[in-house]
Amino acid sequence: MPLSADKTVGEIAAAFPAGARVLEKHHIDYYSERSHPFREACRVAGVSAEEVLEEVRRSSRDAPELHEDWNTAPLAELIQYLKDAHQCWLTQDLPWIDHLIGRHLLDRAASVSEQDRSIPVLQRVFLRLRKDLERHLRDEENVLFPAILELEQALAGDRAVPPASSGLAESGGPVPNPIEMIEQDHEIDAQLWDELREIAYGYVAGEDAPQGIRALYQELGKLENAVHEHTHLENNVLFPRVIRLVKQKGEQAAGQQAGR
Repeated sequence: MPLSADKTVGEIAAAFPAGARVLEKHHIDYYSERSHPFREACRVAGVSAEEVLEEVRRSSRDAPELHEDWNTAPLAELIQYLKDAHQCWLTQDLPWIDHLIGRHLLDRAASVSEQDRSIPVLQRVFLRLRKDLERHLRDEENVLFPAILELEQALAGDRAVPPASSGLAESGGPVPNPIEMIEQDHEIDAQLWDELREIAYGYVAGEDAPQGIRALYQELGKLENAVHEHTHLENNVLFPRVIRLVKQKGEQAAGQQAGR
C-alpha cells in the first residue's frame, strides 16, 4: 500500500508495522481509532502529517526484518503471538506492577512528594484496569480466538462454518457480535490507560521522585505501549482479516446455492 496521508491511521499502522513506534512517540492513536483519517489524527496530536509519514518511511526501510507481516501470516500464528503476550501480562507484568504499587504505598508515609500522594488514586485505577483486562483476555482466549480458528479451518477444508464462528462479524442485531464486543472492551481499556497516564504525570517522574516511583512509571509505560501494539494487531489486522473470511464464506455459500 502506498504511504499516503489520505489513508486512515489503522491502514497505515497495518501496512507499515515498523511505524507503530513512530505513531506511539507522537501520541497518535493507531490502535483503537482505526478509521480515523491520518491527517486529522496528526492535526489533533499537533504534528505535521508529512513529517510523521517520513519517519514511518524511514523506520520501515531501516528495520523491515524486525516485524512479522501479520497481514499474510496464518491466523493461527498471529493468535498464538497474541496469546503469548497475554501469558506474559497475566503472570509477569500485571503482578509486578501491582507489587511495585503496594510496596511503594508502604513507604510513602515518610515522603512529601506530590507524586507519592497520587499513588492511592493510581492504585484504584490500576486495579480496575487489571480486573477488566484479565476478563477481556479470558474472553478472547475462551470465546473469540477458538471461533476464529474454527472459521479458518472450515474455510481451508471447505467445510460448513460452526455457528459460533459464522456469527463473528454479523452486525445489526440487538446484541453485538464477538468482534464488536472486544472492540468495545478496547475502547474502555484505552480510557482507563488515559486516566492512569494522567495520574502518573505521563509516566515522567519528578526530580525528587524516589526510585520506586521511577520503576513503577517505567513499567506502566512499557505495558501500555505493549497493550497498544496488541490492540492494533487485533483491531487493524486480525479483525479485518476475519471479516473478510466471513464475507468470503458467505459468497461461497451463495454461489453454491445459486448453482443448484
